[in-house]
Amino acid sequence: MGMPFGHMACSWTCPMPLCLEPYVGFYIFIFLLNFTSAFIPVGRVSHSSVLINRNLYFIGGYRFYDYSGSIIENTTNEFFYLDVSKQFTLNDSSTIPWNDLTNTGGPKLASTAVCSGEFNDVIYVFDGKNNEIVYEGLTIYQYNLIKKQWIDYNTKVKRILPSNRSHNSCAKFNGSMIIMSGKYLHNDLALDDAWLFNTVTSSWRLSQNHENLILYNTNTDEWTTRKTYGTTPPGRVDFSAVITPDRRVIIFGGSDNTNIFGDLWILNIETFQWSIGNITNPISDLLVSGHTATLIDNYMLIAFGQFPEHYPSSKIFLLDVSQNDSYRWVTEFIPKQSNFIK
Repeated sequence: MGMPFGHMACSWTCPMPLCLEPYVGFYIFIFLLNFTSAFIPVGRVSHSSVLINRNLYFIGGYRFYDYSGSIIENTTNEFFYLDVSKQFTLNDSSTIPWNDLTNTGGPKLASTAVCSGEFNDVIYVFDGKNNEIVYEGLTIYQYNLIKKQWIDYNTKVKRILPSNRSHNSCAKFNGSMIIMSGKYLHNDLALDDAWLFNTVTSSWRLSQNHENLILYNTNTDEWTTRKTYGTTPPGRVDFSAVITPDRRVIIFGGSDNTNIFGDLWILNIETFQWSIGNITNPISDLLVSGHTATLIDNYMLIAFGQFPEHYPSSKIFLLDVSQNDSYRWVTEFIPKQSNFIK
């Protein structure tokens, strides 16, 4: 007389929309999984990098292609980091632990100088090329790692300022930072000055204005020149350099504005002796400029840059520098557990 039991169950206890609801949610979840991919940075040149704790941060640069493959030539505000507390292999990009922070809304910049704050809780970015001059005098951008936000730092700075510049470099010591040389943003003329920035008082002071700045004594605020020995590297720009705990300065790549280099040079700063780095497994076609290099444990990590024919690199390379008389390219990054910051 009544409906079959099966019909009653579906029409009374589980109307059609409710019956499908769990499955709709399931398929939406699958859709999101299929269309969400890991961040993998594209090629860039004249970016900046800074290592803070076990994160290697990358800021800006020039990108020649966007993520769809379309040609562009402009500065980028991409901001991301590589987690070097984790092991990865260069032969499998899915293992490289990139993390994208671009949505924090940083400035579009290239050829900047970047330093970490005294307590490793902020990143200072000093000027650079961004296709417009926002402030008269060197511009400072600051990223707060705790709050995860960019701060307009320029209103805090006392008004004796270095000139606007790009291609400058910086180093930190004793609560201060030194900004050196670069190119004047208005006309690309080379600068040979050096300025000290006090992060406590937010003020600048001119250190020196001299053509041959070689060695800087952070205790006496004095510059001196020093004779070196051995065959010296050919002149170059847009190269990278790191210093090892045993006092080797390792220089790689760069350009003389005509040729791009892939050579390795070592300066022993105990003896001030130059030597050519002996790479036991050289990569014959690895020529790059406008890249960055960072010393992490026993590795010199070389990131991005420009290959010959103006082709931007999206690659990173690892050079094992643990031996002072021979070097080798490796594809496996194995972090030292003892160096982890708690």
